[in-house]
Amino acid sequence: MIVLRHLLAILLLPFMVVVVVPYKLHTAFTADDAFCNENLILTYLFCFVGLLFIFFGLILFSWCVSLFAKVGQGTLAPWDPTRNLVIIGPYRFV
Repeated sequence: MIVLRHLLAILLLPFMVVVVVPYKLHTAFTADDAFCNENLILTYLFCFVGLLFIFFGLILFSWCVSLFAKVGQGTLAPWDPTRNLVIIGPYRFV
């Protein structure tokens, strides 16, 4: 049941903001953008840097979700908030 709570919270909130909305923006604007259609080394460099940001962002996101589950005993969703304040990991600096 706990895993289902976290999957529901992840699919409804962060997945929409991190995957669905950027995909819609990308498909809406890349047809008219000449920069994305050129085969330049700089374009591939930007894509590689973007993939690195995505990779490290997913690692940070996974870490935060696990901290919310273990320490906070809740989820990221407002309908199932944490019961304890999370002050370790990346939240130590906030």
